[in-house]
Amino acid sequence: AKEEIHTRFNHLDILVNNAGIAWKGDAFDAEVASGTLNVNYFGTLNVTNAFLPVMNINSRIVNVSSRAGKLCSLSPQLRAQFFKDDLTVDQLTSLMRQFISDVDRGDYAEKGWPRQAYGVSKIGVSMLTRIQARDIAIQRPDIRLNCCCPGWVKTDMAGSAAPLTPYQGSATPVELCLLPGSAPTGRFWYNQKVQDWV
Repeated sequence: AKEEIHTRFNHLDILVNNAGIAWKGDAFDAEVASGTLNVNYFGTLNVTNAFLPVMNINSRIVNVSSRAGKLCSLSPQLRAQFFKDDLTVDQLTSLMRQFISDVDRGDYAEKGWPRQAYGVSKIGVSMLTRIQARDIAIQRPDIRLNCCCPGWVKTDMAGSAAPLTPYQGSATPVELCLLPGSAPTGRFWYNQKVQDWV
């Protein structure tokens, strides 16, 4: 896809990482943890890395995260690791892999993880946003990279009981696609406002 965009258009103005998966019901094991993180975290990481070289001047990257991925669901010790100011992408990825391993061994709770693969995957997406925005700003301060929670939206994944239509849920992601150059980068947004990480 990157090569096709580069060949046909030379650059990309807006990248929205919206692919996501959540297991239905109470399923929770290493397969669920691995499958969820492979799409939600590693997918976002790999797509952003692939397209970054063709991002245009003043382009925007939006990662769709979730309020389910709040740091307060982690133990204080884990929370401190995730929120280190100098945390690298490699270190974050190691934490994501550690979650899968801890679930596989069955000692995830003792290690400070919640019983929630989707939530942990979105913690990863949010912290990835924070790290990549910091690192990208060194060479490309023109790019704005943010993440957001669109709310509980009627989709195949979220179900028909969700109160928001897709149109309503698109409000915050679309706003982040159109942010001015003076807007924040590397932040978490909900209801079109910057929110705390925790």
